[in-house]
Amino acid sequence: MDALLLLRETLAARRTALVEEWFAATLTSYPAHTAQFLRREADRFRNPAGHALRESLAAVFDAVMLSDDWDRAGRALNDLVQLRAVQDFTAAQAVGFIPPLKGIVRRATTAGIGDQGSGMTLSQLDARVDRLMLLASGMYEKCRARMAGIRVNEAKRRTWLLDRVHRRQV
Repeated sequence: MDALLLLRETLAARRTALVEEWFAATLTSYPAHTAQFLRREADRFRNPAGHALRESLAAVFDAVMLSDDWDRAGRALNDLVQLRAVQDFTAAQAVGFIPPLKGIVRRATTAGIGDQGSGMTLSQLDARVDRLMLLASGMYEKCRARMAGIRVNEAKRRTWLLDRVHRRQV
């Protein structure tokens, strides 16, 4: 059996637990009370950020670890990065949820298939996580630039309105 296929089968069999472990690792970047709320509240309307985190992490995991659907991974990753970009994270913190995936996958595959998972296939999985990191970094920069542009335009609009009001009073 192909080693990569065997790794994917191992990951697919433990998918729910692995995504939950990744979600828990991601929550460590939040303050304790926020993490507790994000973890505890399952209602997507009461906790849209927690719901988005869970759904997007699962989609990224499926797209990258269980298949080669990088378009789907990019969409889900973009949702995650946009969410974290508006949450006052630094660039490193905003994409810091990705590196733990490497350890989670390594532990799962070495526990699931022993020495058969070593070598090139684990390197391939590591490369996928590294590629995610690069994608997320680029997405974060674009998102922050877009947010800065919005702030500049809002400042211009306010200045224009104040100037207009001032001219009417004079």
